[in-house]
Parts: sequence; structure tokens; C-alpha cells
Amino acid sequence: MEWDVPQLGRHHNQTIVTRVTPATWRRNRPRVGCVQSLWLLASGAATLSRLGPKRSGTAERNAMSPAEQAPEPEPFLNQLLEVVNRISADGDLQAVQPLLAMTSVRSQSPTLTALAEGFARMVVKLEAREYELECTIADLQRAKLDLERANYDPLTGLPNRVIGRDRLHQGLMQVRRTGGQLAVFYMDLDKFKWVNDHMGHAAGDELLQQVARRANDSLRSVDTVARLGGDEFLCVLPSLDGQAVVEDLAQRLVDAMRQPFILRGGVAHIGASVGIAMYPEHGSSVDTLLELADAALYTAKHAGRNVYKMYLMEPNASDHASGN
Repeated sequence: MEWDVPQLGRHHNQTIVTRVTPATWRRNRPRVGCVQSLWLLASGAATLSRLGPKRSGTAERNAMSPAEQAPEPEPFLNQLLEVVNRISADGDLQAVQPLLAMTSVRSQSPTLTALAEGFARMVVKLEAREYELECTIADLQRAKLDLERANYDPLTGLPNRVIGRDRLHQGLMQVRRTGGQLAVFYMDLDKFKWVNDHMGHAAGDELLQQVARRANDSLRSVDTVARLGGDEFLCVLPSLDGQAVVEDLAQRLVDAMRQPFILRGGVAHIGASVGIAMYPEHGSSVDTLLELADAALYTAKHAGRNVYKMYLMEPNASDHASGN
């Protein structure tokens, strides 16, 4: 049994006619596009009975081979029910193949043939929708992955400058609603250039990765450690209660960086200088707190390095601290 099936060409006004059999369909289905294949199947099933040779009455049945002669209505419906159960209960959309075979058998009842063709078209639409959904999910997953890669440092896995500023903004909004304090740590590694110059850039990269892990381990789970670039890091500490807590966390961070770093190329002894600015004592905006924490870092480096320093408010700096 064969039939001619019109297919959409590359352009909407172009039609290509292809001669198809059920065996050809099953053999070539994996090698054609999914949506086009599904449309081909629906078109073939719908046009099969109309395009086949016309016979009537007893002569028609006598001319049919035993394989072509239609089953009785009740077995036909039982077979159709079995296929529908495979689709509805097991989600087996491949059951469209036996549906196609059922439409190629000339039933005594045009209603039964039309029913089988209708179910075949329904399965085709379901499979097309499933394919479109899979494509949409895949696109969303790729977009999410690209966004994550764009917002995180590829070497250390830490948030980058953009995410660090956003976390600071979110932290400020939170403490304004709930009260409390927020601290910004601006950390710069001491003797990092020596590691790059004497142990190589690979050792410097390995060192930065270990610094990222130590920084996260030294602070709280609610705190954010971001890499700004090079050997500079930003730490955002929301929901604090008192300057003593801030200084304790800063000392833990400095002590962690003072410990030796075991690298593949040897042992590195560095340190870290940390500058601190706090909300609401020193400022109330993202830019102001970052600027003042950087100023405190400068003070820490000139105080001998490997220490932390809190920003000291100047007597006439109240306008600057408010972000005006």
C-alpha cells in the first residue's frame, strides 16, 4: 500500500510530493526532522483511505489479501483501546506506529477508520508539543548556564564584581527594613605579586582558588565573598549586631590568610590587608561604602600589612557618609 504525501518545501509556497509506505515511514523516520516527520505521519494517515484504489462490495473484499482484510469492529476497537492505554498510562508516544498500521487496514466501518486516524493525529500533536517543550527547556537551561558563567569568576567560582555590588545593594535594603548593621570588607592579598613572579602564574591561580575557599570558611554562611579582579576581594556581611562581631570576623579572615598555602609548586607565605566600612555608621549607599572600605584598606597597608583597619570618620564627613 502506497500513498502520495505533500510536504512543505523550504518556502511556504513550495510543495513537494513524496511517495510513502508505512515501511518507508518507519525506516526513514529517525533521519528526518521531528516536526516535519510528525506532520508527514498525520498527513499520510489522514489521506491513506482517500488516495487508495476504489473497490466496492463483495468484489472489493475478494480482491483484498487476508492481511488487508479488516478485522471485525469489536477486535478493532480492542486494539485501538490497547494503543490508547499505552499512550495515556505509559506515556508511550511511539504507539503511533500501530495506529498507522490500523489506518492502512480497510475497515468495514468508516467510523472506526476515522477514529483510528483521529487518534493518530492526536498523538502526532502531542509528540510535536513534547518536542517543542524539550527545545524550550534546553534553551532555558543554556540561558541559565550562560548567565551564571557571566556573573561568576571562572577561576575561583566566586561571584564577580557585578554580583558583589548586587549583594551589597540587597543587604542594604534588608537592614533598612529590619534594622541592624552591615559591614563591607575590602581585602587585598599581600605578597601575591611575589608568588606570580617567583613561582609562576599557575601557582598564583592555585593560590587564588585556595584564598577563595579560606575566605568563605572564615565568614558566615549568609556572607558573600566576591572577587573584584586580580588579588582584590569584596566581602559583604549583612545582619550584624555590634562592631565587636565585625572585628572578630575580620581577624578570623586575616588569620586564615596568614597561614601557609600548600601549592603544587611549593609553599607560599602571604597575608591579607582588610579595610572595613559599616552601615549606618560610615555610609548608606553602595558606592560610598565601597569607597570608604577601599580607603580603610589603604590605611591597613600603610600600617604594616596583614592587618584590618576600620574606616575612621572625619569630623566634617557626615554629608559624604550619607551618600550625598
